Amino acid sequence: MQFLENLPPYIFFTGKGGVGKTSLSCATALKLASEGKKVLLVSTDPASNVGQVFGQRIGNQITELAAVPGVSALEIEPQAAAQQYRERIVGPVRGVLSDDIVRRSRSSFLERVPPKSPPSTSSRRC
Repeated sequence: MQFLENLPPYIFFTGKGGVGKTSLSCATALKLASEGKKVLLVSTDPASNVGQVFGQRIGNQITELAAVPGVSALEIEPQAAAQQYRERIVGPVRGVLSDDIVRRSRSSFLERVPPKSPPSTSSRRC
């Protein structure tokens, strides 16, 4: 695994569905943990199967993997994360600005967000 030498602090595995992103990212996490490194494995795939790989429920919070000391995982649901972000931005101005301005600001923000495409059943990101 020569690519694991001199790693940057963050590694991203991207690509089309079915190319092995989950397999490679999970194997990399195992290898790094076996060398004593602490690893946070993050998936942004709405249909993530990282939990299945390790036989443990993960979800939207950092979870230590019982089977692999030194590895924690997080499965971020992108749509929910975007909604939480929008609420953090718009929430504080509710009641301060008129409802019309808040609605227009939210609509303007949403126009810039690309529409959600249905996930491929083989698409995995870790």
